[in-house]
Amino acid sequence: MDHKLQDSIVVITSGDSSNHHLGTGFVIHQEQALTYILTCARVVKDLGGRSAIVVEDMSATVIALGEPDGVNLAVLQVPGLGHHPPLQLVPMAEAGDPVTIAGFDSSLDSLPYQELPGVLGQLIVVTLQPQTELVGFWGLDLAEENRLTPGDRGAPIVNSQNQVYGVVVEGQMGSKSGWAICITALPKIWTEMPSHLLPAPAPESPAATAAPTMPSDSMVTIVFTDLVGSTALKKHLPGSDISVRNRIYFDTILRPHRQKVEAELEEYGGRVVKTEGDAYFLVFASAANAARWAVSMQKSHLQDPITTPLGALRVKVGMHTGTPLQDGTDFIGHEVDFAARITSVTQGGEILLSEVTAVLVRGAQITGLAIAYRGERDLKGIGTVPVFELVYGGKSVQGPIGQPPPPPTSQNLSGAVLAPDPPGLAFDTAISEVSKLVRRPPGRRLQLLMLWATVATATVMGLRTLGILQPLELKAYDQMLALRPPEPVDSRLLVVAFTETDVQTLNEPSLSDQNLLKVLKTLEAHEPVAIGLDLYRDVPIGKGQAELLQHLKTSDLIVSTCKVPDLDDRLGVAPPPGYPTDHAGQNTVLGFSNAAFDPHGVLRRHYLSQTSPPAAACLPDYALNAQLAFRYLYSQKNIQPEFLNDSTLKLGATQLHRLPNRAGGYQKFDASGFQLLLNYRLPAVAEQITINDVLSGRLKPESVRNRVILIGVDREDIDRVITPDGSSIAGVLSQAQGLSQILSAVLDHRPLLSPWAIGWEILWVWGWAIAGGAIVCYLRRWLVPLGGVTIVLISGMSFIFFVVLGNWVPLVPTVLACILTGGGMTTYQVKQGNDERT
Repeated sequence: MDHKLQDSIVVITSGDSSNHHLGTGFVIHQEQALTYILTCARVVKDLGGRSAIVVEDMSATVIALGEPDGVNLAVLQVPGLGHHPPLQLVPMAEAGDPVTIAGFDSSLDSLPYQELPGVLGQLIVVTLQPQTELVGFWGLDLAEENRLTPGDRGAPIVNSQNQVYGVVVEGQMGSKSGWAICITALPKIWTEMPSHLLPAPAPESPAATAAPTMPSDSMVTIVFTDLVGSTALKKHLPGSDISVRNRIYFDTILRPHRQKVEAELEEYGGRVVKTEGDAYFLVFASAANAARWAVSMQKSHLQDPITTPLGALRVKVGMHTGTPLQDGTDFIGHEVDFAARITSVTQGGEILLSEVTAVLVRGAQITGLAIAYRGERDLKGIGTVPVFELVYGGKSVQGPIGQPPPPPTSQNLSGAVLAPDPPGLAFDTAISEVSKLVRRPPGRRLQLLMLWATVATATVMGLRTLGILQPLELKAYDQMLALRPPEPVDSRLLVVAFTETDVQTLNEPSLSDQNLLKVLKTLEAHEPVAIGLDLYRDVPIGKGQAELLQHLKTSDLIVSTCKVPDLDDRLGVAPPPGYPTDHAGQNTVLGFSNAAFDPHGVLRRHYLSQTSPPAAACLPDYALNAQLAFRYLYSQKNIQPEFLNDSTLKLGATQLHRLPNRAGGYQKFDASGFQLLLNYRLPAVAEQITINDVLSGRLKPESVRNRVILIGVDREDIDRVITPDGSSIAGVLSQAQGLSQILSAVLDHRPLLSPWAIGWEILWVWGWAIAGGAIVCYLRRWLVPLGGVTIVLISGMSFIFFVVLGNWVPLVPTVLACILTGGGMTTYQVKQGNDERT
């Protein structure tokens, strides 16, 4: 062991005794009895922030700090520690270089120092916020059976001379692979860094072109296109000889295809490197723009197809991102071969991406697109690599389902695709109908009535679009939910909760790993369909973690949970150690726990799926409740999920439509991911028992057999959500509500809550506005009673639609438009009377 390296490594802990996180740091500089420690920003965040950092039992000052999802580095200042020699920072490295990771194994109580051998993987340059910020990340591949633990965050990756290439950041902990941020990112957060700490790479060095400080145009996305069956279709063209058929082929097929390829190429920042027969070799400065161009080109072929004797012309597209060697205007090297090989396994109409390109495109979060994992492909001369498809324009993102059946392996559905409207008139159709009616009615009074109704409707719907009416509409929505008749509990579910009584009985503030394992084994013995573990297990709790993790990895029934980073929690919560670190692997055993909260913490919506940030540890595409629903439906009814497009999921005969960006009373909200309105089952969603009921033998076998079990916490001060009626329920019960909603919609035909299409809403509001004005015009003698009856009728019909069909009808805009039209017509009649008297 190299003791000099160990002497430079320090353990970083929290000054808060209740915080048991830890991380690694290392000395990089010493000056005037002060020692400077480098670690990652995630470590500082986990330990409680700037004021809580302790190094070697001494309080540390954070003098430079990045973001865990950005430049993930932090510099600490500590007095003394002169016996810890600094490590040298070097910017030069190449993929394949052997390295050592020096950190602390946090999976053991003794926190042993460890040096893990490995090699550098590929360098990926990622554009962070702001969009001009380029930061490099090295892939890490550990040797033999070594594994990363959370304690390795902040550890240096060093060469044989103990020179530092980068710093281990959050990523695939518990795995043989991980990521390290390049040391060249340090000046981005430490502007006062002494210049001698990080020498610039020599211009002639290969690392100079690989370093993440490279100019933005050094990294390109390489795109190849080819036509499907071009040789075969030439044989079916008319003509007496090959020369005639070639001319016909060029004029009627190849020339129109080239026009489509090059039509928007410059707009998206691409250029033609060269063509070879039917194929194109293109490069783009941006992976996101390459994706946008490819989708636009493919859609052009779909919407305006080029006809051939063998049907519509189909195009194959493959792409890979890297830093190929430039030869004049041409590009050569491994990256070019990589892109060409991906294109060779592409089918017509597909756009296939390498893993690097998929990461960059996913990070761009392009509206209307999704990334789907398509398994590993054997590429000639490259090897076996993961391949991803860029899904667009209503294509299915469904993946294969194995045994035991995981949900579909769709990859990170884009949260910005508008769901198709239910059957109804579109906005322009509604306005057209209004215009016809305004032009037709005879008589000045009726004309004014139509005009006032139209103006009132446009005014109210305009205010609604600005979000001004949203608080009132959500209050009305809450009242309709609360007034619905009670429903029985869902007999397919059982909630096992860790309660205040369990805390006292078991004498443990949190459910220990040891007792959780006993609960799981007891439940599994009674043959449930699936068990959802709505408890985070990223860190050990009490004794028995090793046994629990082993059971979780071997059980076919258990779906665990983690949390995807979001605006409120920039770190998220990682899966249990040892779980898969890839999307496909996590989709089979994990569901995320994130909730779609409204202001004041009210939960009216729930996620079916959402997109994970590129560097997140929690990567499953689906919420915990959705994962459990998919398993139950497949097990009991052989129903498999099928995405008809990016915003419609089909389960048996039932279709679930994603909540669009503007949905009923929701005009300003975060519509990312696949969201549904949460149709609460009241007063209780499922039978509930305690942890102690299970451990003490009071569990009834019939309460478990063929049911879905949800295990979570039900305590007053932990994991609570606020329901639309203002009450507080446990987070595990909100998961149960989402699960019951999906099962009830598919198996019991219980209505899903959904807003009307905008066309129907406009006609509804406009029609009632006319009714309000008509009362003033023709039934003024009974204005007060009829006005009251009209408002009651609007409210009653809205409630009936809501309860019977699940339709969220625009109640508040309708009442306001009715009142405005009535007021306008009253003003007109008063003025008319005054004119007659004059």
